[in-house]
Amino acid sequence: MPVPIILRVYLSNNPSHVTEVPITPDTTCHDVIECCKEPGEENCHLAELWRACERPIGELERPYEILQQWGSYRDEVQFYLRHEAAIALNDVGRRPKKKNGFQDDNFAPTTDYVSKSLNKVLKHCT
Repeated sequence: MPVPIILRVYLSNNPSHVTEVPITPDTTCHDVIECCKEPGEENCHLAELWRACERPIGELERPYEILQQWGSYRDEVQFYLRHEAAIALNDVGRRPKKKNGFQDDNFAPTTDYVSKSLNKVLKHCT
């Protein structure tokens, strides 16, 4: 079984308001949200932030895979618990199409999708 890694999750925009969550390749974004949110809190989502680009993470995506895809940029990526609903979901794990090209109608939380998203973020932010 793989050794868990620690995911730092900022609970607000205050850099001192952070928690650390152990994750494995099987950990989903939903699992991380459940560890970080206050009891009874609703409408939270996890977002990844790299430089000035932020992307909401789908509940079925796996943060471990996301970090692996970032490669050498991994240490620059920050994860935030946002205390608001993310974009509307059509189905669990599916997102509507957006004009900026960051999401598509055939969303599936796969390594291929993460890789494509990473490439789009890198092109947009550099």
